[in-house]
Amino acid sequence: MQEFSLAGRQERLYRLSCGLDPGFTVFVFSVHSSGGHEFWQFPTYFYSRKDRRLRLLDDYVGPVTDPDFEIVAPDLVRTFRIKSYDNFDPVAVEAKLSNILKQKPKR
Repeated sequence: MQEFSLAGRQERLYRLSCGLDPGFTVFVFSVHSSGGHEFWQFPTYFYSRKDRRLRLLDDYVGPVTDPDFEIVAPDLVRTFRIKSYDNFDPVAVEAKLSNILKQKPKR
């Protein structure tokens, strides 16, 4: 587990899982906050070599609830998110990162 922080965030983050897509163009990693306010959430970030930007996957698919994820060729990430803020049941979600790179965040 590696500790780090992001600009604008006071609490420390701990990296739990990480991986590269098969083409080595996107680095994906999940974290957990030391703040403990959202103990059920495991924010998942990805960095694209193409545009050199760090993005929060949660902004595109909803709050991620599992620190583990699967990367499937060429750039598909499989994980779980909450069903809704009224229903915290986990729901499987797939995100094609090349499509996300073309979008603006949903939240």
